[in-house]
Amino acid sequence: MNEHAGFTFASRAMITLTGVLLGGFLALESPRAGELRRALLARGVFTDHRDTTLRMGPAPYVSDRQIEAALSTLAEIAGSR
Repeated sequence: MNEHAGFTFASRAMITLTGVLLGGFLALESPRAGELRRALLARGVFTDHRDTTLRMGPAPYVSDRQIEAALSTLAEIAGSR
């Protein structure tokens, strides 16, 4: 696991079909995972959490700009405490 900006990268899940990368999600460990999910949702960023893991799953229809905005929002919320 890697530590960065107060988060631990919990896992990386990728789905492959005959060697072609189809998708995945980012899992970040934080004791504030539930609190962060609720704060992100209040700002229109949809995520999921399981216990202490905040999960972000970019979909193919989500633009790079939207992903960058979601991560910037997460950084802002995480740093606000």
